[in-house]
Amino acid sequence: MIKKITAVLIIVFCLAASFAIPVSAAAVNSVSEIVLEQTQTEFDIVFTVTNQEAYAGAEFALQCPENVTVRSVKYSGEKSSAGPTAARGFVWFTYFSGKNDYSGNMTATVTLSYNGRENTLVVLDHISIHTQNNGKTETEKQELRKTVIIRRKGADNEVPPLPPPTSSENTASTSSSDSSSKPSGNSTGDNKNQPGKTFSDNGSSSSQTNPSNNSEPTQNGQIDDIPSDDSPLTDKPTDTQGTDCPWPHTLLLILLIISVLGNLMLGYLCINQKSKKQK
Repeated sequence: MIKKITAVLIIVFCLAASFAIPVSAAAVNSVSEIVLEQTQTEFDIVFTVTNQEAYAGAEFALQCPENVTVRSVKYSGEKSSAGPTAARGFVWFTYFSGKNDYSGNMTATVTLSYNGRENTLVVLDHISIHTQNNGKTETEKQELRKTVIIRRKGADNEVPPLPPPTSSENTASTSSSDSSSKPSGNSTGDNKNQPGKTFSDNGSSSSQTNPSNNSEPTQNGQIDDIPSDDSPLTDKPTDTQGTDCPWPHTLLLILLIISVLGNLMLGYLCINQKSKKQK
């Protein structure tokens, strides 16, 4: 009897373990501070994404003050990329593939320009990690609010805070920040495929909007493989819609209940065996 119950418990624990969901261990690192010369206007920030699990792409949402402009973004070993595109208070850029081709370290080198004379900052608000699973795209959004301080030599002002954009700011951000997201003429990459922009041969761009939502660009970019939750780079919905998936919490609860029941059964068996021996 004990052997049968033990075998049942082992099977139950094995089944519970098979429900474990792999959690993305992606980490994003960068410098926390950059010092500019008094006459320097252009600089780079390198964001390094480290993820040992294979994944299909990553999307960044960078928040910049009005006088900081994202000029271009370069990636290490990307299959495809899109952006930078300004919308809803952020500058969006992404690298992606139709399969889980990425793992280990990937870098995104963001070139920015700043003409101000005071200290300021930019904030990497969040990053979305995309994974292909049986033909479906799963998205894990990681809130970061990672700050990179930009110090100007000779400036002694305190760095002003940069709160997250409000809903009203998000609506107006596409038209007010569209020109600031345009890459410079010497930037590399297929800029003509950037969503939300139409590039002419001389590198200039004009913004296009979706008739159903004037605050979102239309889909000019070829990024159907990697949809995102709130990104302006695509309108195709994801399975999770960018929200926190309740499955991990539910499965953890199920595993906890199974563990408690297993311990209760083992305790009952031990007490039952002791009672039989005493008789």
